[in-house]
Amino acid sequence: ANFNSQNVTLDVKNGEDVENEILNYAKNSQALLLVLGVKGMSPIKELFLGSTTKMLISKSKIPVIAVPEGSKLEEFESLVYATTLADEDIIAIKKICHLFDSIITKIEVLHVSEKEDNSSVSKIEAFRKNLKAQFSSSNIELKIIYNNDVFGTLKNYLKDQEVDILGMLEREKRVVWKNLFHRDLVTRLETSTNIPLISIRQESV
Repeated sequence: ANFNSQNVTLDVKNGEDVENEILNYAKNSQALLLVLGVKGMSPIKELFLGSTTKMLISKSKIPVIAVPEGSKLEEFESLVYATTLADEDIIAIKKICHLFDSIITKIEVLHVSEKEDNSSVSKIEAFRKNLKAQFSSSNIELKIIYNNDVFGTLKNYLKDQEVDILGMLEREKRVVWKNLFHRDLVTRLETSTNIPLISIRQESV
C-alpha cells in the first residue's frame, strides 16, 4: 500500500511487557484505534485463544482491529456486526460508525438464533426498534437467521457474503459456561475465513 509519509511514523519501544507497552503508547499518543497484525491464524481464533491479541482487546479502552496475515485491507465498505441483541451492542455500533464515517457504506447487524419463539421474537423486535431509533441511516440493517448451528451459520454467512470486516463486542467472562461457549466457538470457527475483526471491550461502551 502507498502511504503519505507525512501521516505515518515509525517508533520502536523496548520492554518485557508487550501488551502494556502497546497500550501505554496508544494512550500517550491519544490513539482512536489499535491495529494489530495476526500471523498464522484467523483473527477470530486468535481472539479466543488467550493470545497477545486477546490480552490487548481485554485491556484496551479503544477499539482493536486484528488483521490476518495475507489480508488485503486496502479498502472496506461492508461490515457485519455479530450481535446478541444487547444494549451494549448499540453503543459499540455507534463507535464503529463514528470511527469509519463515510468509509463503511453498509452495516449488517447479524443475530443468529437457535429457535423462533415468542420470547426471541419479542427481544428481536425490541432491539430492532432501538436500532432504528438510534440510527436514521438506511445503510444499517438488522438481519435475523434461525438455525440450531449458530457458529456454523455465522461462519458460512461471512464466507458467502464476502464480508470486508467483522465487528464484535468483547464481553466479560464471569462464569464457567461462557468460557466453554467461547472454546466451542474457537473449535467451530478455526477454519473460518480470514477477514479482519474489529472488537470493542464491553467495559469501554
